[in-house]
Amino acid sequence: MSEPQDRPSYRLFHTTVDAIDTSRPSMVRVQVVGDCLQHFGRAGLDQRIKVLFPPYDEGAGEHLPMPDLGPEDFPDDSGMINLYRDSRAMETPPTWRTYTVRRIDPDGEWLQIDFVLHGTTSPSARWLNSLSVGDPVTIIGPDERSKRSRGGIEWKPGGASTILIAGDETALPAVAAIAESGTIPDGADVCIVVEAPDTADLDDFEADPSWTVHRLARSAGENPGEAMERQVRDFLAGKPEFLGDRQAATQAVETADADETLWDTADDVDAGGHYAWLAGEAGAVTRLRRHLVKELGVDKRAVSFMGYWKLGKAAAG
Repeated sequence: MSEPQDRPSYRLFHTTVDAIDTSRPSMVRVQVVGDCLQHFGRAGLDQRIKVLFPPYDEGAGEHLPMPDLGPEDFPDDSGMINLYRDSRAMETPPTWRTYTVRRIDPDGEWLQIDFVLHGTTSPSARWLNSLSVGDPVTIIGPDERSKRSRGGIEWKPGGASTILIAGDETALPAVAAIAESGTIPDGADVCIVVEAPDTADLDDFEADPSWTVHRLARSAGENPGEAMERQVRDFLAGKPEFLGDRQAATQAVETADADETLWDTADDVDAGGHYAWLAGEAGAVTRLRRHLVKELGVDKRAVSFMGYWKLGKAAAG
């Protein structure tokens, strides 16, 4: 592999659907291929990407062709932001959504993305409902050739000896990729909590036998994140070594404001320290972060906290 270059961290990837897996009740896995994937970042983990859904004609009930988005290579690191701004002004703009890479072939032959099924009228649901092998898929993702190709990764456990990973179905691809990555420190005391609508959604990764893994199916009437939150609190109650200095309880912690994206990530954790990675519905992960930082005194610099979506609010690009 050639030396990393001083080039933009992200670029456009024009790919083609190679396979569609609908075997899980709440998730659809789409595998795409394309020569351009030779340059797609291989880090995996919780790597964020953008999927651009083609414009949708409400009257005709069908998708329109994707507009011309310009060259695949951005001129600089502001290229993605500029393209987002410019695309919103198009007569028939694409819809942008954020996802996580589930798997990337080490040789760059294919890429897998998992989509959560939510209703029938969302941009992703309409697109998945009409998707066929051979259809084009436009992605914005990391450029492996860039020195900054690891942008969009928030998994930073450092040398932590105690690790908590928790997420709902929207975070499941990231949790699974992290579990399979080999980046969890050897000998660490690891607890993974994942929640999804159905038990069949949760058998997507193998865990080290030394880890504690809770795969939780959501009960009828429960809000997303409630089962995860209960299990995490139970885990923390039995781990007094996870507690921090109670004086740290003065640390400021964000609340789940309806119009604000909640996102804060850890600095590298010292050897022997504690680390928490929380992702999913914003209200649930906000409450868990508040419990860790305000009530238990865990240093907020040791908590990666990502509100992937908000209950009752449509996703943004």
